Amino acid sequence: MERILAAAGFTDIAIAPFDASVPFGAGGTRDAGIEDAVKMTLEVGPLSRVLADQPDDIRARAASAVRGAFAGLPGERSVMIDGAAWIVMAHNPAS
Repeated sequence: MERILAAAGFTDIAIAPFDASVPFGAGGTRDAGIEDAVKMTLEVGPLSRVLADQPDDIRARAASAVRGAFAGLPGERSVMIDGAAWIVMAHNPAS
């Protein structure tokens, strides 16, 4: 990433990881938050694409496995998952 920014003319490039727990799913109760997180997992992202053409019984088994995994994570009205991002700062001398 630094190489790309430098090639684009940016200077004083600083790149730092940012890791934090983030809420995933939401509901009025813990169970509702978990169900919302399961629903989102099956509708968006890599698992949704893998399951898109699968029969209902496989989708149900996957939902059950995801539900079980989420049940072991903290959260009161959601599921707290590990989030990661990069904070990128750079100076553009042309501006």
